[in-house]
Amino acid sequence: PGDTRFNESVATAVEFHLLRRWLELTGARDRFENFLASQSRRDSVLTLISDTRAQLQLLFDSGLSSADMDLGKKRLIAELRLRYSELARSWESGDEFEHWMRGDINIAKLETVADYNEWTPGLMATLDAAGLAQFESDVKALALLSTEQRFDALVQLNTLSTRGESTRR
Repeated sequence: PGDTRFNESVATAVEFHLLRRWLELTGARDRFENFLASQSRRDSVLTLISDTRAQLQLLFDSGLSSADMDLGKKRLIAELRLRYSELARSWESGDEFEHWMRGDINIAKLETVADYNEWTPGLMATLDAAGLAQFESDVKALALLSTEQRFDALVQLNTLSTRGESTRR
């Protein structure tokens, strides 16, 4: 309770895991390939958003005046849109994020993306390695940790998943 980012990341990990399994089991090879391509595009966009969030955090911590901070935020969001446009041009198909990028982008919108995706890589790697039943047990154990302990454990899971290491503890 009270940890939206953890809860939503768990839900997102389970959603993608089960969708992938369903597509594999139904033999919908073309749909599965489309799903994988969409996942790749999604991951690229999430990286852009994560980078922008990190740059905004540095800006907020800089001690700049409010006016300079507003200019900096506008510049970083404009850079995000530009980087996205360049990325989208490299795709053979799909543009699932065009509408999102054309809409108003503010801190709350960027944080919502993080709420649903920040811990997903490590959780998905854990789910893939452990299976659904063990994952449920692992998630319950994570939920019992203090906020700081859970944060540290999730950072570790994400770090292991980006290095391709097993996330089974």
